[in-house]
Amino acid sequence: MDNFFKNIAAKYDIRLVEAMWILKLFSSEDLPEIAQQALMQGIESEAIIGLASCYSHEWWKIEKDFRSVLNESGGGTMPQLEALLRYARHISQKIVDGELSPKSGGLLINKVSEVDLSCVQEVHDMVCAALEIGDVPEMDAQYEALIVKGAKRLAALVLENDRDEPDIPG
Repeated sequence: MDNFFKNIAAKYDIRLVEAMWILKLFSSEDLPEIAQQALMQGIESEAIIGLASCYSHEWWKIEKDFRSVLNESGGGTMPQLEALLRYARHISQKIVDGELSPKSGGLLINKVSEVDLSCVQEVHDMVCAALEIGDVPEMDAQYEALIVKGAKRLAALVLENDRDEPDIPG
């Protein structure tokens, strides 16, 4: 797992971890380390303890235990589009906060190779602009501004599962 993804694991957010899993941004072998980070933050459950205790070669146990973690947190059914939006929103917030350059953020979003990025215009525009930076140096400032504009919109995005209260059938 590269340092950027380790940083995400260090700030355990099960919805973001699920999104990144769906987008194939890390492997089964990385999940025990993410669970260990959750335990170090005081987030404890039987499923997280089970996942944290897995060895990297126990892929069948890792995936079973990760499904248990997702199920106990009310996850496990995130559609791919929501996963893309959740990941892009996370990256966008880092751009807005100045933790990532616009180009680096756009290129990180571009790592999501199995998703049609054109389904969300801001995401598509950010990635295209990031790929253009450096080709025509006099245009770089405009490309960066386009990425920051999209990042601000995505960072403010509220997704359905962001609500704290559970859905109660009426």
